[in-house]
Amino acid sequence: MVEWLSDHFATAPRAHWTEVLAHAGVPCGPVRELHEVVADPALGARGMIRDAALADGTSTRLFAQPWRVDGERPPLRLAPPRLGEHTAAFLARFGG
Repeated sequence: MVEWLSDHFATAPRAHWTEVLAHAGVPCGPVRELHEVVADPALGARGMIRDAALADGTSTRLFAQPWRVDGERPPLRLAPPRLGEHTAAFLARFGG
């Protein structure tokens, strides 16, 4: 059944199915790709998406902390690690 549904939904764009299901009274919403979520202006306005500097000097959009302290979201203090940056330390500690 899952395979049939997957094949069926692949026949039209996401917006089509959202409209069809909503018209039929089925509660639904689109499942967004990550790049769509971090580009959402509403999330940016609520402070849920932040720009973060990477080690190479470029920037990327990241999710902010999901909680607030005294009405403010905690800042992003560290850049995300480069690919493989902590692999050796992780394996040394946890094995592998």
